[in-house]
Amino acid sequence: MAFPDRLRHKMIELWSIDARSLALFRMALGILLLGDLTGRLIDLKGLYGANGVQPVDVVREFLQEQHPGAWSLHLLSGATTYQACLLLSAAGLAIAFILGWRTRLVAVGCWVLLASLHARSPLVTNGGDVLLRMMLLWGLFLPLGERWSLDAWERGRPPRRGICSVASVAALLQLCLMYEWTALFKWNP
Repeated sequence: MAFPDRLRHKMIELWSIDARSLALFRMALGILLLGDLTGRLIDLKGLYGANGVQPVDVVREFLQEQHPGAWSLHLLSGATTYQACLLLSAAGLAIAFILGWRTRLVAVGCWVLLASLHARSPLVTNGGDVLLRMMLLWGLFLPLGERWSLDAWERGRPPRRGICSVASVAALLQLCLMYEWTALFKWNP
């Protein structure tokens, strides 16, 4: 085998993700989304209501000043019922995501509602929220419904074993960089 072929084979081996791991990743992301949404539903009025700690007008003004390109469906109304409907919609999408039903389309919906929620609540987001949003973003470009999903069952063809793409490299690098930067920040007092 020539050197370029060996190098290519080694790179594919290094950056491939097993389709079963992607299925577990999809399910874990969906469960994390459900857990996050449940935590936010507990204090819906206090966090997202019209008279809560982050009124819609205040957040809109903050986003205009600090992040002019930011958007949020959650900022269209401060009504608690509207916020509850968006959170329940996101929960329904998370369940569909766990099951692998229309995975790519549902992943887009999950990401849009999660990004919208994070823009709506800048005071209660943290690094874990950003990581969840980023991993969901990389998941948009990965075949998360390839295995153990309703999509795979409907398709009826044998699934691919390993996935190697720009998205697989990006998702793996995202996790590596997260751990590397966390260690660097903790290393220096």
